[in-house]
Amino acid sequence: MDRNMLRRFSLAFTLCAVMACEAELPATAPPPDADPAYLAVGGVFSPDGLTGYAAVIDEVAPNTQVDLDAALALASGATIAVPEGAEGVFYIGLADSPVIQRYELGDDNVPVVAGELSLAGLGLQAANGGRNPIQLFSETEAYLVDGSSLQVIGFDPTAMILQGDPISIGDLAEPELGLGVNFIHRDGTRLILSTRYFRDDGSAEILGKVAIIDTATGDVIVDSETQCANLATSVEDASGNLYFASHSSQAARYSGGFAGEPAGEPCMVRMLQGADGFDDDFYVSLETLTGRPAGFAIQGSGDTAYLLTFDEAANPVTKDNVDRFTSRGVWEYYQVELGDAPVATAVPGVGTTAAYGLAFRTEVGADRVATPYVAAVAADLASSTFYDVSDPQDFVEAMTVPGFGFGVFRVR
Repeated sequence: MDRNMLRRFSLAFTLCAVMACEAELPATAPPPDADPAYLAVGGVFSPDGLTGYAAVIDEVAPNTQVDLDAALALASGATIAVPEGAEGVFYIGLADSPVIQRYELGDDNVPVVAGELSLAGLGLQAANGGRNPIQLFSETEAYLVDGSSLQVIGFDPTAMILQGDPISIGDLAEPELGLGVNFIHRDGTRLILSTRYFRDDGSAEILGKVAIIDTATGDVIVDSETQCANLATSVEDASGNLYFASHSSQAARYSGGFAGEPAGEPCMVRMLQGADGFDDDFYVSLETLTGRPAGFAIQGSGDTAYLLTFDEAANPVTKDNVDRFTSRGVWEYYQVELGDAPVATAVPGVGTTAAYGLAFRTEVGADRVATPYVAAVAADLASSTFYDVSDPQDFVEAMTVPGFGFGVFRVR
């Protein structure tokens, strides 16, 4: 297995609904007697490489099967956005072409391309942008936040035409450092994008940035922090405050002494709701919080989030295993109650997993109840189990999907 391919896949093939960032589109009335339809999204490895999939299923349940033969096959790195309250529509940003596609469910729930938007004229080589780059504000307003060209591109998601001039976020770039873009959060008309930085030797610089993009005015504010390295994930509490945490790979590298020089301790920083940058008074060491190496903040419900940890005494990090440590089945979920002084406790009954936890929220049942889920990826990356975490104290197994699963999202 190509671990570099896995890293690109796990960082790029993500969804708007991951981290509870669904678009606020008005729902239209479904056809009479229409049955629910969901989109199961993930990727599977084969001797030929990695292939992403998007498969239509009719329910989120333990016995639901994903038919990969009938699924859309996607190039590694494609990104998918599903509008909140969707009635048979979703979007794909292609990884092998600068094109955003609008899909609609046709007869027998077969997805058909209903529109395309090319971004080639803006200099893009692909339309997959970053972690969850397609942000859908309404039926006529959407944005692609492109982490390669560092611009925010407005478009009409119904007519599939460009709108306005792109907004530059070039101040996120750092000379002589590689840049990684992270998940995007919404705050009214503002898009909040965090970034992390890497040295030539691949180790993480002790630096993170956040760009606050006001889509109504085109104004951009960029703020920096120099306490944490590899701030790859973020979660939101019930008040709208954002917490940014180091990647699980940083926890492994720091534990084994392979985090570069200077080495960045895995940690968590915060941005208060409505603020224009990081909260300088908030800093949490993740190892101090959990008592173990920890990373990868995962969204829960309310003020609850989760971290992935491992027992370094039983599972030491070595030169031979450091590059693949996040794929080892030695990581355990810890629950975190967010706030000024976060508290962490072990989550019983889930078992160990690879360190690629993701979260998503989707509407289930006739009443379309918004339900939070987290994912546990098997160590061999052959399957992923989704857990309903409506009760933060109780992980309820909801569904298992093939390969590296990113989520299940209601499309009707």
